[in-house]
Amino acid sequence: MQDFPPEIRAYSVRDGAQPDTRSPRHFLWWVVRLEGTLALAGVAIALVWMLPQVTGPWLVGRAIDDGIVGGDSGALLQWVLVLLAVTVVGGLSGTVYHTVIVREWLVALYGT
Repeated sequence: MQDFPPEIRAYSVRDGAQPDTRSPRHFLWWVVRLEGTLALAGVAIALVWMLPQVTGPWLVGRAIDDGIVGGDSGALLQWVLVLLAVTVVGGLSGTVYHTVIVREWLVALYGT
């Protein structure tokens, strides 16, 4: 995995890593290949980051239905704790996601 700050090789011949400028699509695919596994890591972390955003409203609904409407304080506590755990996962994965995305941006910036 490439890291920041990368070795700056401006004005020198890279190991055959000349940009593919035949079309915007080819250039974009060249940048993705330049980033390697970092692009896949960004996609994976983005999926983990989005899961709490998707499940949050469902968890709140379950807490209301089972705990408040159902009158079961144990179920309410259970769903609130699950929602808290999902929120913490979302916050931590958001930090990791931001770090990976900025690293991708810097690799693309200094690699082109």
